[in-house]
Amino acid sequence: MKTYFIALTVAALSTVSCAAFAGNVVNIQQVQTSTQPGNTASIAQTGNTNEVDVVQTGDTNQVTAGQTGNGNLASLAQAGSGNSVSITEAGDTNQAFVAQTGNSNTAGISQQGSANYASIQQGIPATAKTAGVNGNSNQASITQSGNNNSASLNQYGNSNTSSIAQTGLSNTVTAGETGNLNQSLIGQNGNNDIVGLTQTATASNTSVTQTGSSDSAFVSQTGVDGHVANIVQQGNGQSITITQHD
Repeated sequence: MKTYFIALTVAALSTVSCAAFAGNVVNIQQVQTSTQPGNTASIAQTGNTNEVDVVQTGDTNQVTAGQTGNGNLASLAQAGSGNSVSITEAGDTNQAFVAQTGNSNTAGISQQGSANYASIQQGIPATAKTAGVNGNSNQASITQSGNNNSASLNQYGNSNTSSIAQTGLSNTVTAGETGNLNQSLIGQNGNNDIVGLTQTATASNTSVTQTGSSDSAFVSQTGVDGHVANIVQQGNGQSITITQHD
């Protein structure tokens, strides 16, 4: 097997002194494993001490990353073909991690604020999007290891924590948190399950576990009193709706 290193495009924009201690860092390794079109990476940095690390192994993988601010970190690894990642960080000391293994995965992370953390791990064709992580000290994690799973997670506020894990087929999660100190934990290990979560609250907690097929769970929590919702669905074709308001 021949190994090819493909040309890359890096746009590093700095508005401050380029002294070594204040400079931005970009590390990219590209390895093409066939005669298919090569991998592409485009990086733009504005600020100080930002870092982007990219490893691409395979063909027709794409990475786009933009950092504005100071001390942000983005780490991306792709092994396969036709994978796509887009990361935007605006603020200070945000961290984003994406690992894709397989083909035709799509991932996007957008962070605005400070000290936010987001990670996406994909093993089989899937779509994960962590968008609108706006605020400070939020944590978002998406792990997908099945086919055609879709997850969308939005956080607005401070110190919110969310985790989504999908290991079945054609599952869907749409989750949104607005406020502070909210927590959510969602696990799907079945087929065609659906979770919809909206938390516009303070210190609310939601846990959803689905191990069957064609189950649906919808949770809406608003207010400041720390609502709690725990859902476990084992079986097929079940539906739960929970609404909690102050």
